[in-house]
Amino acid sequence: MRRLKSIEELTKFITDRKYKNTLITFHSIGDRDCIGSSIPLSKIFKNVQISTPDFITKNSSKLLENLQLNNLINTFSKIDVDLIIVLDSNRFELLSNAKEFIILSKAEVLFIDHHELPSKSDYYSNQFIFNDEDYNSTSSIIYEVLKKIGTNINNNDSILLLNGIVSDSANFENSSPLTFLQISELLKNSGLRYSEAISAQQLMSPISRKNILTDLLNAKITQKGRYLIISGMALHHANLAAEAALKSGADFSIFYSIHENEVSISARLRSSLDKELGIHLGRLMEPLGSILDGTGGGHPCAAGAYGSKKVAIKLAFNKVIDEISEKFILKSKK
Repeated sequence: MRRLKSIEELTKFITDRKYKNTLITFHSIGDRDCIGSSIPLSKIFKNVQISTPDFITKNSSKLLENLQLNNLINTFSKIDVDLIIVLDSNRFELLSNAKEFIILSKAEVLFIDHHELPSKSDYYSNQFIFNDEDYNSTSSIIYEVLKKIGTNINNNDSILLLNGIVSDSANFENSSPLTFLQISELLKNSGLRYSEAISAQQLMSPISRKNILTDLLNAKITQKGRYLIISGMALHHANLAAEAALKSGADFSIFYSIHENEVSISARLRSSLDKELGIHLGRLMEPLGSILDGTGGGHPCAAGAYGSKKVAIKLAFNKVIDEISEKFILKSKK
């Protein structure tokens, strides 16, 4: 496996292969960062297909529906390609039905990701990786590549990239100056207001706001030493409940939601506590993927896990609370 060390090296790698038969995919249960990065990236290639390893989240489906792009994401199938690009993932364990095909493929494989690299993972000689945690999202990386190539970024591309960048920002807790610069550029390019460009605003109808308030009212508030934990079940969107709880004064918030085809857990940590307490939520959430038959991971202060195994949701949920509680108690005793 060879690591691409700069955005310039990544850009050259992609442009040198734009005429190859290409498959673009991403981690299991693709979110808006997967969708937001994959479709604009596909414009570079002359013969390309975008496939999901299993299915995408409801937010992702809604985004595609709003933009009338439903037909651009296919169900995964084994096809003959020269290049496979895996977005928003740096490990095979997150690739569900695509895992075995990618491992055994003779095609070149390129991973593009912004999460911490796994401590141990098997890569092969035909595989390349660009992995940089300085970017808040894969959409942020792809936007930089598109700019360097000079690709035309139309209205839909701007909206897709914006959604990818913002959805992985954890209410802008996981952001850098580059994040806000890119958002500003994409808003200008789209000609839209922020609320118009971000599809998540459509989730914030009166009913959705009522659901979030209900989630907070029904949540459990626990004090562990000097720290407050707010936890509970979200009626619809665990990430929105977790973000609202953090704004309400929690040091750590975690919510789970149960839907027809998936369960999800979303956690948030007050900024600076990751360094102060040595907590990396992404590392804590990563093993939940195997518990939920899905995927888990994220950033130091914002992370989540998704999967299809509903019976395991309480086990996974309580596991994270117990680990965070222990760190809070130990720190409070010092």
